[in-house]
Amino acid sequence: EEVRTALSILLEKLAFPPEQNDVQRSRMLLSMCLMDVRQFDEAEREIDVVVSVRKETVGAKHPHTLEALKAYGTILVKAEKFDAAIQKLEEARSLAKLLFGEGDPEVA
Repeated sequence: EEVRTALSILLEKLAFPPEQNDVQRSRMLLSMCLMDVRQFDEAEREIDVVVSVRKETVGAKHPHTLEALKAYGTILVKAEKFDAAIQKLEEARSLAKLLFGEGDPEVA
């Protein structure tokens, strides 16, 4: 609870536009912390924002978007939403294959 509160305050105090990379990195960290304390609905809301903003700002075919998709898939696995997790992780794998090639460890 303390971690979630501290990170929420951090996000509120950040005076940057939401598309700025530091803000999105902080939101992703918040989502992972929320996952760790089993606040899955809140974690999903945060990571969904990160994925959406990254697709809009850096593009759907960018390593930062890949990073967010993998985090989203991880949260969904932990929340036991396996069908949705498979969808996100397959999207991440396809993107990794596109970005790095079939033989890259990022694709495995």
